[in-house]
Amino acid sequence: DVTNISGGTIYITEYHASPVVETALGVTTEDGVQTIEFIAISTLDAAADGIVIKTSAAGGTFSIDDFSLTQPGCVAEYAPKGIGDATWEDQSGKSLDGTVVGATAIFPDDWHSFYTDYSILGYQALTNQLIIMRDCTGKWSSGQDYGDVWVVDLDTGAVTTGRRVFTKGIAYSNWAKDWNNDLIIAEQTSSTSVTIKRWTEEPQSQAVGSGSEMSMM
Repeated sequence: DVTNISGGTIYITEYHASPVVETALGVTTEDGVQTIEFIAISTLDAAADGIVIKTSAAGGTFSIDDFSLTQPGCVAEYAPKGIGDATWEDQSGKSLDGTVVGATAIFPDDWHSFYTDYSILGYQALTNQLIIMRDCTGKWSSGQDYGDVWVVDLDTGAVTTGRRVFTKGIAYSNWAKDWNNDLIIAEQTSSTSVTIKRWTEEPQSQAVGSGSEMSMM
């Protein structure tokens, strides 16, 4: 709030800079309280290190009774690949990287870190399940989880793992749907033939299971 304006017009500028941030039109010599609202967006170099409120009249004076600062919100994008233990990297191009304290990451997992390079996804429309199959080309990685499957029930939110659902060392096709809307996959049985298998339709429970409900027919 500005009072006791002796003359001229009130201007808002950046310190060490001539461009006007915003001109307070109509705020001239008057009695009473004048309220000035402005938005300052710095597009200048590092020399512009502040904001100046001034009058255009030589020797003019005015009083600032109240001054409040509101920092507008800014939208940043923190993708899974940019979320670290202490620092999150902004993916929006606004360079809003920084230290995050007490924040909760929503869906922090990234697909590339969730399954191996040789895995594949399938969707079973009949049960609304997402099926994540580990290693589908026969290029099995080392470790004890080859042939495993993760099933995400999109209705209940349950995540269930199945051990050795797929055969080690056997190549598989992409998932497909048959005429009955069942989810099917081709398993290589020889160099010239494949066997078509169908994913069973039992829904998964809320509890994390051992994969006893998973099978290929």
